[in-house]
Amino acid sequence: LNTTGAFYIDYYHGVTKKCRGKFTMNGGTLQGSWIRMMQSGSQTMYADPEFEINGGEANFTGEFMMGYQTMKMTGNTATLRVNGGRLSVGNILSVVYYSQGSTGKSNTTTDGILEINGGELFCSNVVRMCQAAANTAKLFLNGGTLTARNITTTRGKSYLTFNGGAYLPTAA
Repeated sequence: LNTTGAFYIDYYHGVTKKCRGKFTMNGGTLQGSWIRMMQSGSQTMYADPEFEINGGEANFTGEFMMGYQTMKMTGNTATLRVNGGRLSVGNILSVVYYSQGSTGKSNTTTDGILEINGGELFCSNVVRMCQAAANTAKLFLNGGTLTARNITTTRGKSYLTFNGGAYLPTAA
């Protein structure tokens, strides 16, 4: 699958319902510029998007933004699971990316879970856990390899759990 632009999962529905988009990759190749999981300014939307790679290779030349914008309802979680194969991110991987620009009246935000059980997650820049006080980001390194310049958090709650695997920072 080749896309020259963006790849979206649960991206602005603007409706009152529970959305649960899931992309599962078991082999093959996915090429894209960037990915955004979960964005909405909807007053009453819940979303729980998942991206799971079990095999194959997914390459994004730009950013991988999991909880991309503020949600106005609590309980939204974006999940990325790497069980096998290889995921390559050419810029920043944001477990929870918060931008108040388009949803400035929001009171709550998203949560994000990054789980690496096998395979490889390569990020040429940083893995950014969260950026706003209301965020909660969790990283579970249970197996496989995580390579990134470093892991950062600006505000909010960030939990790093290393149960196995290897973290290979490329900067101090």
